[in-house]
Amino acid sequence: IAIHPEAGYPSKEWSDERFAALVQKILLLSDAKIAVVGLGVIARSIALNFVTSGRVLNLTRCLTLRELAAVLKRCNLFIGNDSGPSHLAQALRAPVVVIASGTNEYEHWGVWQKPFQVLKYPVACAPCGFERCKVEGHPCLSGISVDDLLSAIRNLNGSILKKSQSQ
Repeated sequence: IAIHPEAGYPSKEWSDERFAALVQKILLLSDAKIAVVGLGVIARSIALNFVTSGRVLNLTRCLTLRELAAVLKRCNLFIGNDSGPSHLAQALRAPVVVIASGTNEYEHWGVWQKPFQVLKYPVACAPCGFERCKVEGHPCLSGISVDDLLSAIRNLNGSILKKSQSQ
């Protein structure tokens, strides 16, 4: 599973706490290996918090675009915000779960290669186009829970969140 917890600006980023909780749940529920990709502090922090598990690979700040494409092409699932890597993963036909904020109308910009799931929480202020949310609590993203994301993953590839029988 490749996880990219960043985006071009803050109003498109699901919280790092929720991404960390998601990684923790995936590690508990499955035997999956997770590659955290990205360039910023958020991705690096999440990767470093879980790298001792032996199943989380820290690929932050070390991949060229071509290397990122190679990683995404091989992954069984990509999870990330509305960002360049999410569009790249879709173009490479990786199964994708995208967390889309209310900043734009994501459905007009996606690549739409199946299989994919887009998680959006409807809010009256969308699309806002703001780089920073002006609404208390950032409801378009805070309305999406870790369990919502786990459900989307199960809908896309239910077997990825299962432990192997050999343990």
